[in-house]
Amino acid sequence: MQRAWFGAVLLVALLAPQRAVAQTGNQPFAFGVVGSGCFADDEGWLGCGLVLGGGGGVRVGTRLQFEGSVTTVPHEQVASITWEGRTTIATGRALYRFGAPASRARAFVGAGAGVGRYEGTRTDVGFSVPGFPQRDTTVVPLDSTGLATEFGGGADISSGSRLFIRPEAWLVWLSGKAQGGLEPAFLVPRVSVSVGVRF
Repeated sequence: MQRAWFGAVLLVALLAPQRAVAQTGNQPFAFGVVGSGCFADDEGWLGCGLVLGGGGGVRVGTRLQFEGSVTTVPHEQVASITWEGRTTIATGRALYRFGAPASRARAFVGAGAGVGRYEGTRTDVGFSVPGFPQRDTTVVPLDSTGLATEFGGGADISSGSRLFIRPEAWLVWLSGKAQGGLEPAFLVPRVSVSVGVRF
């Protein structure tokens, strides 16, 4: 499924007009996000899931861009100890775009900070062995909120004068509290595509 929507985005980008209109003034925009992301604590990876989100911002001149976004990253790792949860990340970030202002595709890098909240569970699956006490299944709720810092980059691809497509990758560090065997700092990498409109 993920290959299908990445392929669709690539097809739209290739069929888009070959030049974009250069924008020199401040220009607001809004976008939606879909992709794939994972979650890890300081001891290892704890699963991946579908990223969804959205945001908006403003382009300032031909190079700088300021925006805010909210994304959710679920994860699940099933084993004798099962981890399941969701990280919600709200950040503000600054982007710097390379290339000529009239280019259809422009690479960018960015960084930002905000707040992240993790909500999930740790489930210890019960079992029984003849001659030993039965071990019952236990579920431990997990809830942590902390500072989120992120770094990333990608390509901003214009489709006409208003629409844009942005394949990108971001790496988020999230502080929090140790609980239920979960140890900060938490790491939330994601690869996604943003589709948006400039006003």
